[in-house]
Amino acid sequence: RLSGTHLTAENPTPYWLTFSRLKVGGTALDNTQLRQMVPPKGLRHYTIPEGVSGAIEWQLIDEDGWDTPVKRQN
Repeated sequence: RLSGTHLTAENPTPYWLTFSRLKVGGTALDNTQLRQMVPPKGLRHYTIPEGVSGAIEWQLIDEDGWDTPVKRQN
């Protein structure tokens, strides 16, 4: 969910999630934020630059260390 300068990632799975890519409106979040894993059955809040909006694009790192296919949500 995107609200102002905050992006909230919700993880409904029992696994930790790690992003390899996370963009809002074509603006990538920095690596420091990408290292903040989303806990199982939990939430993680990310800060995005003010004025950035648009589609959210992401990739996760799977259990073998590979990137998952790119996902996009308006």
